[in-house]
Amino acid sequence: MNPTPPPPPATISIQSAPNAPATGDAALLHQQPAHYLRPGLLQLQALPPLSLYIHIPWCLKKCPYCDFNSHEARGGSAVGEVPEQRYIDALMADLEAALPLIWGRSVHSIFIGGGTPSLFPADQIDRFLQAASSRLRFAPNLEITLETNPGTAEHGRFRDYRKAGVNRISFGIQSFDDAMLAKIGRIHGGDEARRAIDAARTHFERVNLDLMYALPGQTLDMALADLDTAIPDELRKHLARTIKVDAPPLPAPASRHHPAPAAHVVDWPGFAPLPLPQLHRNLADERLLRL
Repeated sequence: MNPTPPPPPATISIQSAPNAPATGDAALLHQQPAHYLRPGLLQLQALPPLSLYIHIPWCLKKCPYCDFNSHEARGGSAVGEVPEQRYIDALMADLEAALPLIWGRSVHSIFIGGGTPSLFPADQIDRFLQAASSRLRFAPNLEITLETNPGTAEHGRFRDYRKAGVNRISFGIQSFDDAMLAKIGRIHGGDEARRAIDAARTHFERVNLDLMYALPGQTLDMALADLDTAIPDELRKHLARTIKVDAPPLPAPASRHHPAPAAHVVDWPGFAPLPLPQLHRNLADERLLRL
């Protein structure tokens, strides 16, 4: 008796498009979701999961290094200057228009970024999440992240965001060094960042911190001090128990207090050219040692 053959693997079949560009009625057809969902264009045994990114583009202040689509609220204050309700209405309309392209697919993660999404009150975040959950299939362990700025963090808002369904907070800390923060135009200080993190951890088990390194005038020790501040002692002990790092050591810097010379530099207007490659290598090596 011949053994039962294994099931065939998942296959994808793609139909080639005509060489000539579509015009007239054909061009209108190509704008319709049904054109891309017609039989034979894509065949999968299972639909892939989805991640949903929501962009809220307003900030209290535009950082000089930021190249994202973000805009400073008029007058430097978000109070009364950001059209929260109209913008959430527009997001819901965009979601409605995209629904025919994503029927049947589960959403496994939602990231609300910006800009500074924490300028929006929790009731507007909750309104959008409620609307999305009524139109999309949310996975059981859905992660919902809200990006926030330590300069706009309020203890009561963290509680309300948690009630709205957000279960992960992502801070744009960048550095805990006041001098570095001033150089890159941030509106918060190091102590303010620490207080915001402590407040968030009373409501959230998952808190992410974004750090920048190789900042203008930053030495290796300064970057490592930020890293040490960001990693709590209990997390460091956990990582030491669970992570095995097997990597060859990298060359030591010429001086721990001054970046070593390098062939390539980044020249940021207003600052001395910064030798990035050596500092990158030294920081990577020291980071592994700390874990």
